[in-house]
This record gives sequence, C-alpha cells and structure tokens, in this order.
Amino acid sequence: MTENQTVSSEEQQKTSTELIEKLSQFTVKQEIVNQEVGKVYSTFNYDQFKMLDGNRMVHPGHLHRLKKSFEEKQLVIPIIVNEKNQVIDGQHRLEVCKQLNLPVYYIINAGYGIKEIQKLNTHMKNWNVDDYLKCYCGQGIEDYVKYKDFRAKYGFGHQETLAFLMGSTSNFSKIFNDGNLKVKSFEEAEIAAQKVSQFAEFYKGYRRKSFVFAVLSLLKHPEYDHSEMLKKISMQQRMMVRCANTEQYLTLLEEIFNFHKRGNRVRFTKN
Repeated sequence: MTENQTVSSEEQQKTSTELIEKLSQFTVKQEIVNQEVGKVYSTFNYDQFKMLDGNRMVHPGHLHRLKKSFEEKQLVIPIIVNEKNQVIDGQHRLEVCKQLNLPVYYIINAGYGIKEIQKLNTHMKNWNVDDYLKCYCGQGIEDYVKYKDFRAKYGFGHQETLAFLMGSTSNFSKIFNDGNLKVKSFEEAEIAAQKVSQFAEFYKGYRRKSFVFAVLSLLKHPEYDHSEMLKKISMQQRMMVRCANTEQYLTLLEEIFNFHKRGNRVRFTKN
C-alpha cells in the first residue's frame, strides 16, 4: 500500500508541475495577445487628412447609408492613415464625420500606400472597374489613361473597350485589375471602333458586347468587305434585330452580306 501511495504522490507532483508549465505558457501567450500595438487618435481637424491618388471614389449610396447610421450612433471604428496622413481606409467615414461635425478616430500605419488600399478593399468590398481605373490613372500609368480616353470618346462598355485595345475578345479583366494593361495598338483600336460605330445608323444596339465581338471577328476575316457590308445593310435594315449572342449575330451578318451576292457564299460562321 505504502509503495502505491508513494507512486501516486509522484504522479500527482508530476501532473501538478506539467499543469503549472502549461498555465505559465498560457499566461505568456495572453500577455503577448493583449500587448499594446498602436494608438487610436481622435480629432476634429478634418483638413489634416489627405486623399491618396489612386484611392477609389466615394460612393454616394454607401455614404448615405453610413451617414444615417452615424446619426443614430457613431461607433469608434478608426480610419487608417499613413505617416503623411494619407487615408488608406475609411474615406467614407471621414466624409460623414465632416458632414456631421463628429470626431474622426484614426490610427497611423507608417509605410502604407496604394497596394495596401487595394488589398484592404479587395477583402472588404470588391473594387469595380472605375475604382481600378481611377487607381491606375492616379498613378499615371499611360495605358490606363488611353483606356479612359478611348472609352469616353466612343462610349463602349468595359469588355468591348478592352477588346478594341487588346485586339482580341479574350477576357482581360484580371490583367486590367492587376494593373498590367498593355494596349496593343491605339490606332488600330480607333479604326475598329470607328467601323463598328458606322453601324449606328442601321442598328441601335451596335454597342452591345455580342454585336461588337461579332464585328471584330468580321474585321479579321479575309473575305470581309466593310463598305460592302454597310451597303447591304442599308438595303436590308429591317433584318438588323437583337440577337442572343455573338454566334447569332455572325449568322445574321452572314445572311445580309451574301444578299444578292454572285459566286460562292462567304462564310463568317464555322458551320
């Protein structure tokens, strides 16, 4: 019995020692977790904050919803600025505080810039095309300035504009969003856009993506004659109806192009 009691006592002592070590480790971890990592400041001096070139635009809808929330109660959610007081995150909160004469709570993260802005906004709320465009134009990237000018001039949508500038109907959204847009030929893009725009007289939907993609396909076809196509459409304007996709537009345009054509039929579709 005595031997068993002694063993039991040793086991208890060992268990107690292990427990103390674990508690000690837990205490150290708790101290690390709860250590102070930064300070939250507050101010009514709104003018000390600056907008960073390339940050996305303030959205009126989001601003309106946030303002209504702040009118009920302002939560202490600090905006993030860098050492230059450039706003990295929280421009909507800053604007609402200005309008309601509320204090701005902020923290300073030195070294933060446009890359951190993109990372924050990508995880919190996806950027749209205009956000990325403003960002890269703000950095003075020439290809994005060309994109902006081209789109403003011709009025085509995002994907269509990329198709003109890249000379292809592939999906270039990731390349655009990542800041890697490289315009293939601005001059060729303008020629193509002007030719597509010439359909406006006969078809109101000439800016539709599927129609634009169809015409871009025709412009690369060795037997396509643009002047002949416009002439044929002027004779059959009623045939220009809305189609569901690019393939249907190609079939329609093929029929129009071959109207009263002598010789072999020109094929724009695979079948």
